[in-house]
Amino acid sequence: MFVLAVFVILALNILVFTQNNQKNQSAFNAALAANSLEDIQKQLNRTADYTVMLKWISAIGALRDQAKQCVTTSEGHLKIINDLLKTSGGDESQLQRADLQYLKEKQHFYTEQLSNCQLFIYRAYDVLSQYQNVIQVVSAYEILKRETPLWRVFHEDWHTFFSSVQFKKVLADGGIFSLSIAEGVSGVVLLLVAILTAVYVRYFLQHVIGVLRENYLVWVDFFTVLSAFVVPCTVLAFLSVYLNIIAEVPSSSLVLISHALLITALAVMLTKYLFYPNPDSKSLLGLSPEVGRLFYHRFSYLVGALFLGYAATTWFRGQLVPDGAMDLTRTIYVTVTAWVTASIFLLLRRLPVEDPTRRNTITSISSAMIAVLIALVFSEWFGYHSLAIFAVKGLCFSIAATVIMVALWRLVDRLYQWMENNTYLSSKKVHQWLGVKPTKHMPEFILLRTVAYFSVGCFYLIALVRSWSTSSALSEALMGYLWEGFKLAGLTIVPSRLAFAVILFSAIFMLGRILAASIARRQNTGHDEDTQIALATITIYISFAIAFLFAMLVTGINFTGLAIIAGALSVGVGLGLQNIVNNFFSGLILLIEKPIKPGDRIVVGDTEGFVRKIRIRSTQIATLLKEDVIIPNADLISQKVVNHMFRDRTYRIVCSVSVAYGTDVQLIKKLLLEVAAQHDEVVHNTIDAPIVLFRGFGDNALLFELWCVLYDVNKKLIVCSDLYFSIDEIFRANNITIPFPQRDIHIKHDAASTLA
Repeated sequence: MFVLAVFVILALNILVFTQNNQKNQSAFNAALAANSLEDIQKQLNRTADYTVMLKWISAIGALRDQAKQCVTTSEGHLKIINDLLKTSGGDESQLQRADLQYLKEKQHFYTEQLSNCQLFIYRAYDVLSQYQNVIQVVSAYEILKRETPLWRVFHEDWHTFFSSVQFKKVLADGGIFSLSIAEGVSGVVLLLVAILTAVYVRYFLQHVIGVLRENYLVWVDFFTVLSAFVVPCTVLAFLSVYLNIIAEVPSSSLVLISHALLITALAVMLTKYLFYPNPDSKSLLGLSPEVGRLFYHRFSYLVGALFLGYAATTWFRGQLVPDGAMDLTRTIYVTVTAWVTASIFLLLRRLPVEDPTRRNTITSISSAMIAVLIALVFSEWFGYHSLAIFAVKGLCFSIAATVIMVALWRLVDRLYQWMENNTYLSSKKVHQWLGVKPTKHMPEFILLRTVAYFSVGCFYLIALVRSWSTSSALSEALMGYLWEGFKLAGLTIVPSRLAFAVILFSAIFMLGRILAASIARRQNTGHDEDTQIALATITIYISFAIAFLFAMLVTGINFTGLAIIAGALSVGVGLGLQNIVNNFFSGLILLIEKPIKPGDRIVVGDTEGFVRKIRIRSTQIATLLKEDVIIPNADLISQKVVNHMFRDRTYRIVCSVSVAYGTDVQLIKKLLLEVAAQHDEVVHNTIDAPIVLFRGFGDNALLFELWCVLYDVNKKLIVCSDLYFSIDEIFRANNITIPFPQRDIHIKHDAASTLA
């Protein structure tokens, strides 16, 4: 609820800011922009002031952004117009002549506007590239320029400072005097309503904490921090929105400071969640409560120092402050900020690191950073104010970016563990939704984690570059590589498209898995369980194909060229992959017609076993000897397959028995039927009742067969063995003999042997 409220507040701020600045916006005029660009070039050629140059460079960047918006708008209008003209097909009966002429005029207008905007963008990039090196040289000179050292500041006339500051003008520019009594009263009333709402939200969050305390410790930490900051953040958010709405000037000091105060409170809340959310548990960064509390306090001091610097600069802007007072204030501010930053680096030595190599590395980094900060403080005292400000600002933003990067990295890893580690209840539920075994790893989650790591790393690199670069050229180049791509061996690679393609592929494929799992679990659909499993498997195949197709579309692959290549290679690939394609479509036939299904006992050639799984290319069969046999699906379609469980699980067995000549055949029939009647797995109804067949007279015995139908084919070997044991026992009890095989040998004596 609180997060939703924050988003609503930010949206209101953006809406109000847009409405306040909408009057100053107008349609982009390429001719006027070109004239402005020429005037700016003249101004840049006349000045060497770094601040003025940055101002004009920013103006060129603003014009370039307007031209980009012009290109986007013109392309959108041209697409609509071209579609309308295509629908007419040259037949003026479908469109009135006047409408057709109007569309052609608009087409000519937007085509000309598009070309002019694109030309201006090219000229703007050319001018920016020309002055980029100049800006870097001038900025380096400005950073290394020495100003008044600390010991000379005290010779300034401080009476002049206090007399020069116009405090009434400061208050007037701040926007305090612009508030009316009615606005103040209504603001107080609405503020009380916001406070009461925040208190209610706080009590609700405390109730949620009590419910989640047993199993969801991470969410408990988050809601604990949220409940502690919900009231002050709500008050500051209300003040930010209210002042932004009623302010006559949206950039007044009071409005800007209220925005900064809200951001400061949110930053402190984030710092507490990352370092010291709960006195009884470790933080998201893995720190103990003692160390995390120290880090939280130091970072809070740093955030507060940054806010005070911004607030003072914003409130006293436009004032003619003497250089000495400005230098002394800046020196004190840099010294305090550097001291707080050094205390943070000093805390790195208290991290719980057991590896001696890592501990020595952290100690070395801490010592080096503290030495750098001490050197920067001395450089500030000796008059190198710009260098000290630049370095301290870079260090502060680098620390913040590093902390956020590590936190996001740990958060991504924690989310991955929730989804993939089967020791978590959430992982089991997610795998159940997706229809996957809890012990199986999901490739979609691995892809999403990789994309998240890549995105965090890229934005961390851009943040570091922005923190330490004197111009935005390098960061804009990196952003261009990410969003527009780069050439590699003649191939255009767009990392943002690739990342979005992976996300889209994973999302669509997981939706397909969820749909397939719901189909497999659904009851009372008019289909049997096997049909549902077949439909679920086909759904997974279709979702994979759709996800792969959309991913290819997002990456920007030219399907026309791909179709030409596919046509050229279709014959060779078809010959090489015909067996794979045959097996694939055979698998689809098996899933649709269902001659076999998982769990069936089948016989294929000399192989008998149970069907475990029907895959896209082959079918897995587990034999009676616990062997896994992989049979291509095409063999199951083209060859003879015996399915013992196609209609039901019943099966007929035949027990062959031979007895000696002279035995009472009616007694044999009676005893065999008695043996069959005593077994529980034998069917005894009238249709499938056991029968005894007298099969004939053998060479040495009378031949009988006992035919029985079993309830379960999977027990045929066991039942057959039991029946033979029982037959042997009952034959012995009734003195029935099973004869041995007999052979008569006739020896012929020829005439020669007789004479001898």
